[in-house]
Amino acid sequence: MRPRTNSPEGFTLVELLTVIAIIGVLAAILIPVVGKVRENAQRASDLANIRSIGQAALVYAQEHNGSLPATNLPAAAGTTGFVPTGTAATTTLYSYAAALALSGGLNNGAVWVSPADLTGTQGLGNVLGNGQPRDFAADTPAFNGAILSFQAFSGLRTSMGANTPVVWTRGLAAATGVWDANRQNSVYGADGGHVFFMGGHVQFFDNLGADDANGRLIASSGTRTRQLLTTAPVFTGPAAWQTPRVLSATGAGTGPGLAHDTAATGSL
Repeated sequence: MRPRTNSPEGFTLVELLTVIAIIGVLAAILIPVVGKVRENAQRASDLANIRSIGQAALVYAQEHNGSLPATNLPAAAGTTGFVPTGTAATTTLYSYAAALALSGGLNNGAVWVSPADLTGTQGLGNVLGNGQPRDFAADTPAFNGAILSFQAFSGLRTSMGANTPVVWTRGLAAATGVWDANRQNSVYGADGGHVFFMGGHVQFFDNLGADDANGRLIASSGTRTRQLLTTAPVFTGPAAWQTPRVLSATGAGTGPGLAHDTAATGSL
């Protein structure tokens, strides 16, 4: 009877190295793909959120004779809500959001923060509480003072035209029309951001043009521009306080971007 011989068990070193090499190749292919899928999902979420904010602003305008939230909203709630008062630029991004919660039907604070925002305040609840007066909700984290992912113009009117930017992704530089590469300042870094326009459409831009002649925005004068500030007009004289102004969250890094209370520079 022939004696039994035991076959070697397990894998040889060559086989193990081959398997490891194959896994490495697959990982190199799949990891960027997974990252891209996640990024696309985040951008889709942001597009839906910025559209919700913009549409709420347009609903607000329907109830306020064509005016979106004005430049003179109080920073704190009054007995009847966030009602324009005085002749000074007092509107904050928080009071802007509160006005949309009261008259635009958008009380969900979470829509103001992108899941891709490295510095944004995640996990926000309602903008306003249910008490009277309608003050900011006392949630944790609180909406009032949170770092938000979007910026907006106060003082716009629907008569300014369909191509007027209303809300955009934080981190856009005023003069160059590009988003800051620093992810602490800009949600997607230098990749770009969303812009919601008065006409109701949203577009993602990697930049707003190489120069003004080839700009991807329309200035209030009707010419092309890459500078967002020129898309809304400057008011002079007693109405100067009504000039649209950039609203930005407290503590949000802007770098070379548009700081809070920056006035528009367009022409009437």
